[in-house]
Amino acid sequence: MEGINHPTPVACPHCKNARAMRMPRVGNYYEYRCPTSTCRTFRVSGTTQQLIDNGSDPTIGHFVLRGGQRYLEV
Repeated sequence: MEGINHPTPVACPHCKNARAMRMPRVGNYYEYRCPTSTCRTFRVSGTTQQLIDNGSDPTIGHFVLRGGQRYLEV
């Protein structure tokens, strides 16, 4: 099954860059790696990922720093 144990190529949920990668889920978050200088590496919670999957617009979200990690909040 794709994406379970390997990075998955996806469009960045924040900037829509087609060359982003979503890392396998760890705990209750996903990590994205985007080549744009705006996004870079960031995480989304399982709840935020579910909102994105259900059609919420993450381009209006903002990044916050929590525990040394960047998170996208929608």
